[in-house]
Amino acid sequence: VYGAFGNIDDSNAALLPDLNFVKSHMGLLRLADVSHVLANQKLDLPGFELIGEDSEYGFYLYRSQTLPQRAFFVSRIEIHASWEELKAKLFEPRFNPEHQILLEQNEAVKLSGREPTSRKKVSSELKRISSASEHERWSIQVNQPGFFVLSNTYYPGWKALLNDKPISILK
Repeated sequence: VYGAFGNIDDSNAALLPDLNFVKSHMGLLRLADVSHVLANQKLDLPGFELIGEDSEYGFYLYRSQTLPQRAFFVSRIEIHASWEELKAKLFEPRFNPEHQILLEQNEAVKLSGREPTSRKKVSSELKRISSASEHERWSIQVNQPGFFVLSNTYYPGWKALLNDKPISILK
């Protein structure tokens, strides 16, 4: 399967990912919780350290130096009319999903006029209280309105509560 980051299943070494693309989209790697990178050449990847190599076969293993960031708080939002428009923004070099969320118009209607408008620096404290296969509970302290982002695969039966009241889940 060939995607924007290159060949995902490259068991036959048919295609190689574009290293410059990967380097310029590190925010997306963090959002996807990429913890290790296996390469066929030595790399200079910001935030990754070389932890093993086999120079005889040309394999290099890198580990992320940052802790996985599954959850974060964002106050900036950008709404796009279509998936194609949103995808173009998502793949812009240096786009960082930890600073801004992108929504398609059909998801943004769930906001019903509650878009955050503050431009002050976000201050947030996120703490996972409990986690199990069927639920997660978080404590969130923030200084302004915005969005709690949990980087996880969406399941149609999910529900979200804020102070024990149902709220919309945006995808």
